[in-house]
This record gives sequence, C-alpha cells and structure tokens, in this order.
Amino acid sequence: MSLTQRPVKHSREPARAAGVALAPAPVKWRPVTPAKHACASDVFAANMFALLEQMCANQPGALAGEDPEYLHQLRVTVRRLRAILSLYSGLLCKRRRKAVVRELQWLSRALGPARDADVFVTEIWPPLREALGVGPRTEALDRAWHRLQRRAAAAAHRALASQRYQRLMLQLARWIAQPSWRGDAGGQRRANRDQLARGFGRIELGRRTDRVRKVGRAPGTLDAEALHRLRIDIKKLRYMMDTLRPLFNRARVKKMLATLSRLQDILGDLNDIEVAEQKLGAALSTGDSVDANQLRERFTRWRALRRKGLKRKLQQTWRAYRRADTFW
Repeated sequence: MSLTQRPVKHSREPARAAGVALAPAPVKWRPVTPAKHACASDVFAANMFALLEQMCANQPGALAGEDPEYLHQLRVTVRRLRAILSLYSGLLCKRRRKAVVRELQWLSRALGPARDADVFVTEIWPPLREALGVGPRTEALDRAWHRLQRRAAAAAHRALASQRYQRLMLQLARWIAQPSWRGDAGGQRRANRDQLARGFGRIELGRRTDRVRKVGRAPGTLDAEALHRLRIDIKKLRYMMDTLRPLFNRARVKKMLATLSRLQDILGDLNDIEVAEQKLGAALSTGDSVDANQLRERFTRWRALRRKGLKRKLQQTWRAYRRADTFW
C-alpha cells in the first residue's frame, strides 16, 4: 500500500474488498541506521518516513480484523510518532507540530479502545475468570466484554478506513518530504536541526532520563495514578532511545532497553489490575446477590496476591535500572 492510495471502501472485510494485499505478518518497528555524522533533522525525517511506511503496511491487516497484532502495531506506531515529535520538538515549527499532534491524538483515541478491549479479553480476563470461577454471572460478563470488543474494533476500522486517516497520512508524508519544513521556524530551531544527532541525543536522553529517575525514586511507594504516569514516561523514553540507538554502543543500548522493557511490562501488569478492578467494579455495582459478593471477594484475594508479587519485581528491576550505566 502506498502513501497515495485512495481511501478504502467500507465492507465486512474492507482490505479484501478493496483488493489490497495483506502483509504476510504484522510489521514491527526496525531502527533506522543513519550516517555516522547525520544531523538531527536527517534522523528525524528518516524515522518519520519509516514509521509512516510501517503504518501503511499494517493498515490492511488491521482492517481485515483477523489478527489483532496488526492493530497493536498501528497503535504503537502512533505512539512512536508522537514520541518522536516530542523528542524533536526543538527542531520543528510549533504551529505545524501541534496540528500534526492533534490529528495523531484523534487517531490514538480511535484505536485505543479496540486495543484495550483486545488486551482485556485475551490477556487480563482469562486468568481473572479462572480465579473468579465458573458461574452465571461470570459467563454473562464474558459475553458482555466480547460484545464491547467487537464494537470497539468496528469503531477502529471506521477510523482507519476514513478520509480523515488518509489525509493525515498524506499530510505527514508531504510535510516531511518537502525540504521547506527545515526552514519554516525561527533561527534557534534551524540551528538545532543542523546539530549532530549524537550530540542532540545526549542532551535529550539525559534530560528525559533524569525526569524518569526523579519520578520513580521509590516506585514501590507510588499510588496507581503515579505508577501509570511513570509507565508512560518510561514508554516514551524507550521509544526515543529506539530512534537513536544506532548512534551509540549497541550492546549498552540493548542492555538499557531490555531493563526499560521489563519495567514497562511490570508497570503494565500493575495497570492491568487497576483496569480489571474498574471494569469488574462497574459490572458488579448493581449486583447485591450472593454470586456478585462472592466474585468481589475472589477478585480482592486475586488482586492482593498479584500486586504483592509485581511490587516485589518492580523494586528489584528498578534497582537494576538505577545501577545501569547510561550509554550516551
């Protein structure tokens, strides 16, 4: 699929109805390898193009709806785009960047519920359902959440097949492809663009790493909301490191990224518990039956045991991260 393809028509299987060949497998991110002395603007543009190509490759598979991994990769790509626009904000015209970010936020909101529903139904709900036990109320919850999953998927498909999505892809490609974007801002931004990417990366990664380490100084003591913010900051930092990793020592970058990935997974599992609590609490809020009360008690025991193990892992992994040497 090219960046100039016409909008996909609606149908039960939109990608096939439009005659679009699906990628043989969901396309994952691969770091772009810049020249040794590449400037920051070159690295920014190369990563933006790579992410746009990744989105175009995964869109037909997401529309076909047979494998949720296509949608997952699309959502991650949108997050990476937003992270890069944040990382390189000092290079870009503020007005243009904000306009692009607004459209990417729209796309995130359109894709988010579908991916969240997939994660809940396939990853969070099965062990929770087993812990709650078989019963009429559990079966009813299972049917209800599968219905919500289908509705969220339909909404995501409409967004991906929309003209608004196609316009966003075209506008992004044209913006980055045209040399004029390098000169559409003030003098300091133009100077930042000509800075070597390696030096630019050292400054930005150092600043953002300090922020993560300050926020998470004692992660075991943070409440759910603060842990959620820490998870988002770590995710953004990891995405930023991914765009710059070819410029630094590969072994040291790989080690740091692996530690951040483990932290992100642990914090994600803790967030899943909060999501499960909210969903189950809302579903059982009107039930005063013995069945509903038993489900609440079983969930409380499951949550306490799960959180205890995850908090222990979080403390251990955080200590390893604090001891790790920076690679830049």
